Amino acid sequence: MEVMLSLPETTRDCDVQKVMNLHHEILRLSALGMKGVDVARMLSCTPQTVYNVTNGELGRRQLDKLHGLRDESVVDVGKRIQEISEKAVEVVAEAIENEETNINLRVAAAFKILDRAGHGPVQKIKGNFQHALFGAEELAEIKREALELGLKTGTIVDVVPEAVSG
Repeated sequence: MEVMLSLPETTRDCDVQKVMNLHHEILRLSALGMKGVDVARMLSCTPQTVYNVTNGELGRRQLDKLHGLRDESVVDVGKRIQEISEKAVEVVAEAIENEETNINLRVAAAFKILDRAGHGPVQKIKGNFQHALFGAEELAEIKREALELGLKTGTIVDVVPEAVSG
């Protein structure tokens, strides 16, 4: 005799489609790199729900698939950039060489190309530089004073014997 058991009735409504959509969105946002607490705040659910969905067996498998798709799309974008980069160089070259192109646009493109080729404008370095020549005795005195100050302030805690006698 076959007995069928019925599930107990509950007072709690459970919209399966709504739960599936929530789980899908949790996984999607997690795959995009959002933190669990941010996902929870954005979707008005608890951080524990986000944790449960992303760390359950089904969630981990789905995240692996989503990460794989994301990685493939990054590779596809990289390939596409490689494919059109030659055309981009041609477009810039045509713009520079075309006398009818606005001169400001031509100059800006030329400067950017020069900069990327390592021939950018000279960078000014501001500083206060002083030069001096010291003899052996003066250098020894500077070293002795620096050593004394270092020991006094605790900057130097271990001294090599030659440095003290030096």
